[in-house]
Amino acid sequence: MISSNKHFFSNILKYFLLLTLSYAHPVMADWVTSDFNGFLIESKDNFLALNKDSNAYFLASKSQSRVPILKVFKQKGGETTWSTDQNIIDSGSQGGAPLGLFPDDSNNFRAVSFNSDFLQNPVREVFILKAFKQEFSLTNSNWSNIATKEINPNNFLSDSKFEGSSSGNIIGVSHHLFVYALTPTSKKWKSFDRLDTTIPVESSKTVAIQENKSIIAWATVMNNSTVLNSRRYYFDTDDLQTIDPITYPPGRINKNQVVIDAAGNATLITHIARNNNTGYDAFVSYLSASGNGWSNFVKINSPDSNSDSSCIAVNRNGDVMVAWHETDTLKTAKIKLGVLEESIIVFKTLNPFLSDNSLSINTHGHAVLIITTPKPENKLHIEVFAFHKAATEMVWKKNKLETVILPLLIETVFASIKLNDQQTAVALWQWRATVGGITNKIQASTFIGIFPQEKLPSTDAINPSSGPASGGTPVIITGNNFKNTIAVDFGPRPALEFHVDSDTQISAITPIGIGTVQVSITTKSGVAPFNGIFTYFPSPFVEGLKPAKGPSKGGNEVIIEGELFNDASKVKFGNKKALSFHVDSENQITAVAPPGTGKVEVFITTPLGTSPANMPDDVYTYKGSQVLPPTHFRGKTVNDKFLTQSVFLNHLTWNPSLDKSIEYYQILRDGVKLAQIDSKGPFEYNDDRVKGKIVYTLFSVTKNGHESEHLHVILGK
Repeated sequence: MISSNKHFFSNILKYFLLLTLSYAHPVMADWVTSDFNGFLIESKDNFLALNKDSNAYFLASKSQSRVPILKVFKQKGGETTWSTDQNIIDSGSQGGAPLGLFPDDSNNFRAVSFNSDFLQNPVREVFILKAFKQEFSLTNSNWSNIATKEINPNNFLSDSKFEGSSSGNIIGVSHHLFVYALTPTSKKWKSFDRLDTTIPVESSKTVAIQENKSIIAWATVMNNSTVLNSRRYYFDTDDLQTIDPITYPPGRINKNQVVIDAAGNATLITHIARNNNTGYDAFVSYLSASGNGWSNFVKINSPDSNSDSSCIAVNRNGDVMVAWHETDTLKTAKIKLGVLEESIIVFKTLNPFLSDNSLSINTHGHAVLIITTPKPENKLHIEVFAFHKAATEMVWKKNKLETVILPLLIETVFASIKLNDQQTAVALWQWRATVGGITNKIQASTFIGIFPQEKLPSTDAINPSSGPASGGTPVIITGNNFKNTIAVDFGPRPALEFHVDSDTQISAITPIGIGTVQVSITTKSGVAPFNGIFTYFPSPFVEGLKPAKGPSKGGNEVIIEGELFNDASKVKFGNKKALSFHVDSENQITAVAPPGTGKVEVFITTPLGTSPANMPDDVYTYKGSQVLPPTHFRGKTVNDKFLTQSVFLNHLTWNPSLDKSIEYYQILRDGVKLAQIDSKGPFEYNDDRVKGKIVYTLFSVTKNGHESEHLHVILGK
């Protein structure tokens, strides 16, 4: 049953003998609330999605003949009623554990689930990771299965995390730290080897994504210390980078949550239970897009307070906001480069519940927040509050969305809220009581125009309107309402540079490209409804290499795929010519790789010109050419006595690398550069002992600046 209401009413659900639930909807002028009885939200991470056009989805399940049926509920932008889709799980599947629901900028929604094919294969049950896609339409109930992968079910317990970006990319990390990635054009999941053989601390895994950049973080225990580990993943280069670990403050990790902006800067919030069992503290840390180490943890709750719940949100521009509860107060603050700016008291309340999706901030800097909290005078009266604050304001406005009155405690209460640039907010929360039977109830509320709407940009002309495929062409874009421009895109690629000259003009530099593309102007108000056109001159274009790796001695065949290869006169691997090559067709060349080292780009030259550099699929890697690390990196704290003085030192030793190209060894202390040791030694270093646990990092560096694998050791107490 689905019902919508805008005015006060109450529903009484009577259960014989044991349970009576009564729900009361207060009169709301702008929030419009709907009820969904009997459905259950199983994923507490990404069960609610709202796109730029204000179309909304949420993912829920309902048991049918003991088989969970996954259903999607959807709401069209500008409306407040909800409709339901068919079961999105294949008819031959069962299990249906949802892992997330993600919108993109093309009005598509993607769902990820973990399923069993027991009904099709009762003898050999197989567990499958699946992704589905649907273009939004109230009349379209068909979901296409876009990617499947057979996986180990033990890897997919309740703490697996998946996230999706507006560009259609999806990234996920499983229970045992296996990583899965999917691009909008791929039909197969890409998987990576296990990131860490150590079992991560419970509830410590977190993943975030923005456009084509993502960050994965988790905690592990090493030598009686808890360490933050993390990886960056770039979808365009398929590069998984290791970030130097950092030691957490003392205590037991209770929660991690990380966010990342469009530039690749990341911020993490964590809750740590104090060792003396007197409560929790909240800390934040920052990782710059170009950095390889997290900043020192900064405590954000007040001294002697207890902070047991929090959430963090970021917009495309990099504005970061955190919300946290300390003792009897709910607070928010902006975070800049890992440093807390002035905090704002939102609400005085005891024990509010904040989930990872309780806070949302749009590109205008406006924010919305949702909490569930017991009434101080009666813990069996649970209230739902929504708050909203404009970017320039210092006060949050409060709305009570719901009150539930129970004779006995609720088993599960959680909530989520989303805000887009069209100033539409959608909130969703769930009650689940277990007394003589299970009662599930989901409620959703929509606020259209929660903040004043701002003017969209419009594009009139682009001059010049064409240029080489290698990019680098200066262009002038004219139109209106450009003042708050945050992005200029040429097809799928952002401009190399852009400058807002005035409200009616933008100067930009074109990126590499091919064919005719739309030029999109995005401001804090949204995307220009008319996009200009830019045409790239015809040029050879490398779109793939098979194989993309080969021996350093060369001599192996490489098939180069792409466009406009006719009459090719030259094929180069970096700055070296191919030993030989043959043009098979306009779209394929077979070449023999020359000797080489490291990663190089492959270039094709024809009468039309040379293929552009910095393409995601033109990189060839020579095997066996990686930088060799030092070995046996060890450390201990020693007592250095001289005459009457005694100094404690952290003494580090290692064996040199066998790589003759090494120029020096770099030592880091908690991710910060500490010392640089010549390749000739001595292969040891003494550091004045610093109190607390310290993570030392050592790696080799060549004359060309290439780094080896990073080695780590922990010292101190």
